[in-house]
Amino acid sequence: MTDENTAGKRKGCGPVLVFMIAVFAMTFGLLVGAGGLYAYLYFTDDGVERLNIAEIAEAPPAAPQTDEPADDDDVYAMAYPLLDSINVHASLDEDTIRNHISENRELLQKCYEEELERAPGTRGEVDIQFSIRGNNGEVATAVIRNNRTGSEQLGRCLTRAIQDEWSFSAPDTPGVATVRFQSLFFPLRPE
Repeated sequence: MTDENTAGKRKGCGPVLVFMIAVFAMTFGLLVGAGGLYAYLYFTDDGVERLNIAEIAEAPPAAPQTDEPADDDDVYAMAYPLLDSINVHASLDEDTIRNHISENRELLQKCYEEELERAPGTRGEVDIQFSIRGNNGEVATAVIRNNRTGSEQLGRCLTRAIQDEWSFSAPDTPGVATVRFQSLFFPLRPE
């Protein structure tokens, strides 16, 4: 005998619930598998050799940070402004600021090259802030907000270069516009 309320209804789970269960099972399986591999490698002395993953497991040796000059002269000083980190406080066009920083990064590069000659192990991130005068577009001040390179000389060179060399079209704002961005500095050496 069939009840009128259940006639025509399907039994079982809906497709959304089946999909959610499948995603959960797959995620759980991956986590258990990764955890098991980690535990195996952690608790066995020869797990890396047994699995033939020695090349993958070995991390490349870290470059020593030293103030000694590098043996080779083929070191490229990489100054990389993080354009997504730009924060503009005023009615300035952010794309114009981003393009200006990108097109004029050779000043950042030059400061870093000078620093690498003095201290070849210098690397890290620097948070830079500068203010633009509304009446003429000149950089009024430049300061380092956070210097993770450990080099005060690099910071002084960056602020001096930005303040002395960069200029923008006069913004449509009275007073001062503030711009803040981050830049990475790291040496590249040929293999």
